[in-house]
Amino acid sequence: MRGWMLPAALAVALAALPATAQTRAEPGSSRPAESGTSGAAPRAERIIGSNLAGVAFTEPPFPLADDGTYAAFMNEVASSLGRKPCEGMESFGWEFPADTLNDQQRTMDRIFQTTMQGFAVKGFTVKEVKTVSLPDPEMVAYTAEKDRRSLLLVWAPLSDSALLLICGPRPK
Repeated sequence: MRGWMLPAALAVALAALPATAQTRAEPGSSRPAESGTSGAAPRAERIIGSNLAGVAFTEPPFPLADDGTYAAFMNEVASSLGRKPCEGMESFGWEFPADTLNDQQRTMDRIFQTTMQGFAVKGFTVKEVKTVSLPDPEMVAYTAEKDRRSLLLVWAPLSDSALLLICGPRPK
């Protein structure tokens, strides 16, 4: 019964992403590039990396606010895998530019591959894990292990966006 609720919540959260898909972060900064247009609506800030993982994003996503839905979902996934509840939680959303909507799979694959390569570059061993707690067959869960740290990642592709949830121990 709860399975349909999370995809709906994800769709609502990602629909709330600002219509500024062209905004890119300045290299080495967590601030977006300035548009140079006076009177324009303020652009949403994008995130250049994950604090929990210490991994930089090649394509900076929007940070997504969590009203507790994402954390509860990730704790359910963690529990189904025999893991402890999450202490730290991050949620990111990528909005696909309108000119790529005809090729959404390639856009999603590029975002996924470059993000996951970032985990490998930082020394994480990433493995896909199977769990029945994922309500949508398109969602995929992974563990990322490094030293004694263990993160849980869930990717959720949507029609014009992608979501990445990361949970694990709080960063030191």
